[in-house]
Amino acid sequence: VDDMNRYIDDAAPPEYDMVEFLDRYTKQKNFPLVHVSLLNRTHVLVRQERFLYNDKEAVNDSIYNYTWHVPFTYTTDAERNDKVVILKDIENIVELSQPATWIKANNDFRMYYITTYDLVNWKKLYHQLMQDHL
Repeated sequence: VDDMNRYIDDAAPPEYDMVEFLDRYTKQKNFPLVHVSLLNRTHVLVRQERFLYNDKEAVNDSIYNYTWHVPFTYTTDAERNDKVVILKDIENIVELSQPATWIKANNDFRMYYITTYDLVNWKKLYHQLMQDHL
């Protein structure tokens, strides 16, 4: 495993610590639940927590405190091409390059996390889907 991690780390861009990235997914139980809220038209609050199926799993026995380096992918009504930001903190502010009225994260469910939104964004996504499929 250490050899594999070293090869992966060598292949990754220098700003990424791929061993730590992978350890957070392989050495912790569960996976991230990502909450997305548009603060305004150009800033998004993205908050992660541990997804728990039930309260019996709530023991905090992780050296990483059940935080992940989340490859947060998203699209908006203003930018239909996926953007990617690596989130390392529990709470992150993502600045959008263009003003948006809604945001959709984890398109095509390619990343290993569950996404939920604030009520306003849920309603905007619903209306978008009723008008035209993303």
